[in-house]
Amino acid sequence: MRGVMRSFGELSRLGRALLLGGLGICVLLGLPAQDCYGAKSFVVYDATLFTDKPDLRPLGMLPIYIAYEPHLFDEWIRAKRSQDDMPTDSRLRIQAQKSREIGSAYTIIDIEAWSVNNSQRYEGEVAASIRKLSQVVSRYRQIAPEQKVGLFGALPVTGGYEGLDTKKDSGKYLNMQRDNTNVAPLFALVDAIFPVGYTFTDQPEEWRASIELQISEIRRIRPDVPVFLFLWPRYADYGPIEESLKFRPLEQTYWRYQLDAAYALADGVVVWGGWGANNKPERWNPEALWWQELREFVLMKRDSIQPARPDNLIIR
Repeated sequence: MRGVMRSFGELSRLGRALLLGGLGICVLLGLPAQDCYGAKSFVVYDATLFTDKPDLRPLGMLPIYIAYEPHLFDEWIRAKRSQDDMPTDSRLRIQAQKSREIGSAYTIIDIEAWSVNNSQRYEGEVAASIRKLSQVVSRYRQIAPEQKVGLFGALPVTGGYEGLDTKKDSGKYLNMQRDNTNVAPLFALVDAIFPVGYTFTDQPEEWRASIELQISEIRRIRPDVPVFLFLWPRYADYGPIEESLKFRPLEQTYWRYQLDAAYALADGVVVWGGWGANNKPERWNPEALWWQELREFVLMKRDSIQPARPDNLIIR
């Protein structure tokens, strides 16, 4: 690590003072958040699944809620569902309540069974997925009109990591642009877009090129929408990746490279992880290198890292 690491307690007290001090001024003066924090705004959301995890809000990291597919359907095993099955209103209400309880600025709906990739080859399937995802988002808004909504893994369309091609005159690139234009109704429906920035390569420049491509597509379709990049401090455990890399912790320098790239390209990150190879949550480890690097990143960027909705923070 660079420099001398402080204890978590010291950093928490520092983070609380920095964060809540600014909030107090906003409240007392009645100023909008952007006047309190300046032009640059970058949000770090915590979506990790660790057990025994401390409250990370004093450091400036905000909780965000993901409504996972098994929690949305009465039949949680995907293979046993019919294509016409939809999340019930009762399950949507439960998810909305859980999102409220943690003070999440967004609810991210994660239904990966309804793919919108490759709309040329699977036009009928993609049209059905767009229709069903749109219905779920609309119904969720009726149930929780005060909450903002996003989708996981749907936008932008990439054709899978192996389909990414940064050469703008290539057939793959043009097909990708066409596919994203075809799913424009989904882009228009959400309050933020959450591209997947997981790691399928040990070449940082190749990883960054894929992120730049995704974000450029988002800006092309919805230039007004905030973009929060999903990051995971491990190599992906699926998809087109070498077996020797799967699920391996990212090198500390590579992880920091990704955080810095996200800071330059996006409006924030959603940090995911904490789900072990045994299909159970992992225990929180305050000495983990990924956490030490993230903590240092947050503290170094603390002047621009800010809550998305400061009025919703729970101050204890």
